[in-house]
Amino acid sequence: MCGRYSLTIRKKDLVDRFEIPDEGPEIAARYNIAPTQPALLVVPSAAGRRLVEARWAFPVPWDCTARGAINARSESLAEKPTYRRLLDSGRCAVPADGFYEWQAAGGRSRPWRFLPADGGAFAFAGLWQESADSAARFLILTTAPNPLVAPVHSRMPVILRRAAERAWLDPERPFDRLEADWNAPYPADLMRAVEVGPAVNSVRHDSPDCFAPAPPPQPELF
Repeated sequence: MCGRYSLTIRKKDLVDRFEIPDEGPEIAARYNIAPTQPALLVVPSAAGRRLVEARWAFPVPWDCTARGAINARSESLAEKPTYRRLLDSGRCAVPADGFYEWQAAGGRSRPWRFLPADGGAFAFAGLWQESADSAARFLILTTAPNPLVAPVHSRMPVILRRAAERAWLDPERPFDRLEADWNAPYPADLMRAVEVGPAVNSVRHDSPDCFAPAPPPQPELF
């Protein structure tokens, strides 16, 4: 799954990376974006692409928590009517400069941050919808892990490569005409991983401390 991520790049870099208009207010750095919080999406529009804000919690009929779904398995989207109706009209990209996963080890969970090797930004594949009250919601699609993520978690976000990103955000391209490997695991050699400290464990922390590397293990005294 993908349960936390970050977006701290400058607005100019975001505009250039996703080919969107340089409009609206400045964008605040987000170091620890968590479910139910508002976040930025890149969505298709008649003029190309636009940036919108939506809440990371997607309403689904089988959810019993009232929070909503935050992830969906990309391999089985067409099997659920809730997702199937959005496969042509509700595709979006979720910009991120890193995501977190927790590794179970020694009776505790160790947080890891995965980020682009070139320091740029990822484009997660997502689905979104606007409701009658204008409250937009979204979720992030997941896939099998690549060799870098696999030791930490059994799933990872669908990170769109540039050609797949263009097709995903093309409103004229039907879902069933996407390339078969649009949701393939992102190449491990285009990413790097850093074990980070405990600050990211709390959704109350949204500061550069979340990026701080984990302290080295302390030697045993006895």
